[in-house]
Amino acid sequence: MAHTFSQLLDIKSRIVRDLAGEQQKLTVAKSAFSGIASTLTSMQASYAGADGWASQVDEYAIANPTDEAALALKAEKDALVAEFQSAKAEANSLDAAVQGV
Repeated sequence: MAHTFSQLLDIKSRIVRDLAGEQQKLTVAKSAFSGIASTLTSMQASYAGADGWASQVDEYAIANPTDEAALALKAEKDALVAEFQSAKAEANSLDAAVQGV
């Protein structure tokens, strides 16, 4: 069925409105991914540095090699670090991909 000129203009207006809405969502997503990547980088600096929690857990476990609680905490720390690294890699990858759009 052929549309009238007026209908075609109405459809165009809807397309422009919908496209603007999707572009706004993309802008928000870009900002969100950038913020997540930045926050994870800050977390890494705070918790993984020489004086950070992760280093302190390692030092404590080394100093207390027979302490089961210390070894359990180190194992939990190692798992948490792996999970963190995975999340950070995913966030950085998504950020890079979205920023290129």
